[in-house]
Amino acid sequence: PEPKPVQRKPQPARPAAPVEAGPQQAAPAAPAAPRTVQASQLGWLVQPNPAYPTRSRRAGEQGTATIRVLVDVTGRPAQVSLASSSGHADLDQAALSAVRAAQFRPYVEGGLAQAVWVHVPIKFVLQ
Repeated sequence: PEPKPVQRKPQPARPAAPVEAGPQQAAPAAPAAPRTVQASQLGWLVQPNPAYPTRSRRAGEQGTATIRVLVDVTGRPAQVSLASSSGHADLDQAALSAVRAAQFRPYVEGGLAQAVWVHVPIKFVLQ
């Protein structure tokens, strides 16, 4: 005798997830990313005062390090990174340290202080 084919019952369709009726609520808007402005638009409360590294001075190293800074609403550097190197690691580190110790005037737009990015060039020139 031949085996009988197995018959499967069709699966009932699953109901769709319930949809809640009611007014749509928009997600809260994410704060806008800080924009980049010129350092001259802020001004300084405490200017960066880089110390020329002794080893760099003896080696005759010169150059300009450009530092990228996120200035918070109080005018303090919140994030500091090297945007472009002077070509000398010791000069770059001295520039980063100087900008971390500096303080900007807060950037104000529409009467409100805002965090902004700025690029600060720090020049090292032997005289």
